[in-house]
Amino acid sequence: MSTTAVQPKENKMGTMPINKLLLNMSLPMMIAMLIQALYNIIDSMFVAQISENALSAVSLAFPMQNFMIAVGTGTGVGVNALLSKSLGAKRIKIANKTANVSMFLVFMNWILFILIGLFVAKPFLMGQTKVAEIVDYGNIYLRICCVASLGIYAEIALERLLQATGRTFYTMITQATGAIVNIILDPILIFGIGIFPAMGIRGAAVATVAGYLLSMILAFALLLGKKQKVQVKIKGFHLQKWLIGRIFTLGLPSFIMNALSSFMVTFVNFFLVAYSDTAIAFFGAYFKVQQLIVMTVNGLIQGCLPIMRFNYSAGNRDRLHSAFRYGTALVSGMMILGTLTVILFPA
Repeated sequence: MSTTAVQPKENKMGTMPINKLLLNMSLPMMIAMLIQALYNIIDSMFVAQISENALSAVSLAFPMQNFMIAVGTGTGVGVNALLSKSLGAKRIKIANKTANVSMFLVFMNWILFILIGLFVAKPFLMGQTKVAEIVDYGNIYLRICCVASLGIYAEIALERLLQATGRTFYTMITQATGAIVNIILDPILIFGIGIFPAMGIRGAAVATVAGYLLSMILAFALLLGKKQKVQVKIKGFHLQKWLIGRIFTLGLPSFIMNALSSFMVTFVNFFLVAYSDTAIAFFGAYFKVQQLIVMTVNGLIQGCLPIMRFNYSAGNRDRLHSAFRYGTALVSGMMILGTLTVILFPA
């Protein structure tokens, strides 16, 4: 893929008033992340109509799905950080090399999770429950999601390229489109509507994968259809080991933060299984509702970070500190509101 490189006169991350810029950058990301959080909730809503065991299977599979997102997001945040810093410092060649390396890492992540889906998914589920039907359901669901995970990693990487150059509105379009397609396909593929056969839990996995693949295709189209500040070229690609190390270093905190929630859910499931599989199903449902709040706040953070990185590299310390203060205040307010909502309206 090749895009036309354009050096802009001014970047809005260095000129627009911070309060307006933060909303401009974050609001599309918040909407996109809110919609993306619906992926797993919609799956659970329809899967629950198959059987309780099917819902338990999806709940047990969720930590692995979340871990997949953690790997992709960690890589994406590292790419985003390096791109934003390079653009802020006007180091366009480094930005272009970073974009190229991001595509290489997409394929490495995909291959990793193909192997996990084929060889790790079933032992992972068997370690949490002895109910054969739950293991079978979960294995089917996880294998499809892992083996066809190219869309997830490509979508995340391409959206980070758009984010780093200030085009957060496009990331909202790609994520929203994928989520809407998943919502439409879920009942069609799970229960069989019209010409489509009833696929059961396979249908839920296929709908999820299809949503991500469409988001990936749309992100590619947006990158190809607009003049970009960075280039992605397959021709003449050279592996930059130092760039990979830098991306991993910058993305590691984000990966750890997201991966910890996966380990926490798995850890809790080990205790809940001693009570009943129903307890696992309900905990999985609760955690996905919680993710609506957490991922929406994460959208605000993702909109704020490129602003801070750009202005740090450009030497605009006043704008850097203003973005931090505004961002911290908004995140704190949103988390307090989310906590109160869950406490006051649990049903």
